[in-house]
Amino acid sequence: MTTAARPPAVGNAGFAVDNLRFVQQGRTLLADLRLRVASGEFVCLYGPAGCGKSVLLRLLAGLEIPSFGSVSFAGRPVAGQDIERGLIVHDSGLFPWLSLTDNLVMAIDAAHPDLPAAHSRKRAKDYLALAGLHEVGDKHPLELSQALRLRGTLARALALDSPVLLLDDPLCVFEASERSELQELLATLFDAALPRRTIILATQDIDEALALADRIIGLGPTAGPAIVDVDVPVPRPRERNTLYDAPQFQALRRRINDSYRQERRQRLAAREFFGFGEGI
Repeated sequence: MTTAARPPAVGNAGFAVDNLRFVQQGRTLLADLRLRVASGEFVCLYGPAGCGKSVLLRLLAGLEIPSFGSVSFAGRPVAGQDIERGLIVHDSGLFPWLSLTDNLVMAIDAAHPDLPAAHSRKRAKDYLALAGLHEVGDKHPLELSQALRLRGTLARALALDSPVLLLDDPLCVFEASERSELQELLATLFDAALPRRTIILATQDIDEALALADRIIGLGPTAGPAIVDVDVPVPRPRERNTLYDAPQFQALRRRINDSYRQERRQRLAAREFFGFGEGI
């Protein structure tokens, strides 16, 4: 195990999770989980399918209630969904009857009702341009590829000034080349947006986590404390062409994989000793 104690979050967009337990239909999905996410961090929640990444994001978004323990944001308990904490999945959620630009304008007007109409439209176009969508702002979502719709969803979230983006493995449905382009976009948006957003991305791809994150929190297949909680000591912006061959990248990859192998050996040993076990 390489679970690390971390300092309290700072700033206005930090999360604190303490002694978290979540039970659904009699099954324990998360247990004994404690973590901190500081304002402006890019954190990847890494782990296999079914390890609780999506549930944790829904708890951070206020869409679920802990069975035990607490989840707080900016020093206050998370109680219900809020525009400050936007949850994004691979299904875009854009309104199909509106153009991309009008989707952003509607969201901006709802978040900033006092903003003049001309300013709302300019803001929408600026964020579409940042996401590489300046030429398709007049298109409707169903006229666009799934990758372009995801770009539009990210642009809308940024245009709302949400200090937190919670991303539930939105890139998992894309083939390799599109996925790589969208990873580059996420990195660009994170580096370019000021003030810097807090991003928490769930992924099953260790290379994606290492390429994007400031920090990786690894969850295991059985409910319990994080298996790993490690910083990614690679400066930004990152050069993707050389990143994967960098010694620190390879060393961190081995460290994380070794932690999961150790966790698996412990589970198998427990199964052999007891002959049974929840989630083993």
